[in-house]
Amino acid sequence: MTQKERIARFERLGLGLFVHFGVFSVPESGEWYQAASKESAAEYARHLEHFFPKKDWAEDIAAFAAHNGFRYAVLTTRHHDGFSLYDTHGLSDFDATHLREPRDLVREFVEACRAHGLVPFFYHTLIDWREEPRFDRFSDYLAYLRSGVRLLCTEYGEIGGFWFDGQWKYRDRDWELDALYGMLRQHQPDAMIVNNSGLNDLGAKTHPELDAVTFERADMTGFDCEKAAGRWSAEMCQSLNSHWGYARNDISYRSVGELLDSLCLCRARHGNFLLNIGPEPDGSIREIDHALIGLLGQWVRTNAEALYDALPFPGSVQEGAFALRRGNTLYVFFSNVPMEIDPNAGRFAANRAVFRFPMDVRSAVWLDNGEEAALQRDAEGVSLRPAPFRYGTSLLTRVARCELQESAE
Repeated sequence: MTQKERIARFERLGLGLFVHFGVFSVPESGEWYQAASKESAAEYARHLEHFFPKKDWAEDIAAFAAHNGFRYAVLTTRHHDGFSLYDTHGLSDFDATHLREPRDLVREFVEACRAHGLVPFFYHTLIDWREEPRFDRFSDYLAYLRSGVRLLCTEYGEIGGFWFDGQWKYRDRDWELDALYGMLRQHQPDAMIVNNSGLNDLGAKTHPELDAVTFERADMTGFDCEKAAGRWSAEMCQSLNSHWGYARNDISYRSVGELLDSLCLCRARHGNFLLNIGPEPDGSIREIDHALIGLLGQWVRTNAEALYDALPFPGSVQEGAFALRRGNTLYVFFSNVPMEIDPNAGRFAANRAVFRFPMDVRSAVWLDNGEEAALQRDAEGVSLRPAPFRYGTSLLTRVARCELQESAE
């Protein structure tokens, strides 16, 4: 598979579920709990005694993701606390084989993903708080790091991609990325390589082997998908609240509308949207996470044909609207569409956009109900306005399927 083919396959996935899960879930205070609490490695390791993922944790997550339109899932195989959800084959005594009932949680995740048609991706930290005392012998640490990643490359079959994180902490170090990425290409030639640029270098392509740049909790407005086309892609990762790992006392949740806006913005720029959950210590999905993503999934299922395989249409991003194209079909997205009888009409500005087509259009229908979308023709060409939802429906963003004349270029 060429890089262009690899990137095109990734972009067709469109929507991914980020799963932050590990020993850090036990204190119920987020994935950076150890650093925030200043617990020593020995103190923190005691939480392993209370880490009991339920038998079907991976099955439940994979089924939930597939039902709501996610096409891939990214698991924290090892986060910064150094705990590995996989069998490290003796590299570390802080892994899933040292649970009271030894398991390989990564294998459970991979098998569940494949059973539900999801492509498994692996997150792996580049930093490791347990190993930081060895950082004065940095090359030795990097050899250890690569040994762990090599196991992920060789023990679980074909993997969709590897998502690295943490290089932003030691920016002046030589991370020997040629060796890391070279090893990945040897064992997983068709896997995407992603290295999170963090919050400071959003969208930065920091190595020639990277297949996608990242936008952590930030929109992709500045991403030039035409310039990047076929050479690299982009992905925005977003949390539901203020933490990535489970935090019982975090109720600062984003709205469904905000999540939907982010998803649509990503697709308008030909990027993927990676939305996070932090499962509870037993692997259960928190009720509010389940509800919010379930509502987003309702929109995704309604508009699925427009979401994955269509490509951004050059010059189609207009005020309040954008379009994606697949063959002779153009999908026009309108945000903030009101209802026919909208009690909030006086409080919120409705979308009054007019989408103007650069070519002739044969017909148009709304995906949410199959009704005809009224095209307008005048001396300036063909245009479409966002008709309101019928009372009783408010899906926020409305999509029209528009069939172009077959001769349209």
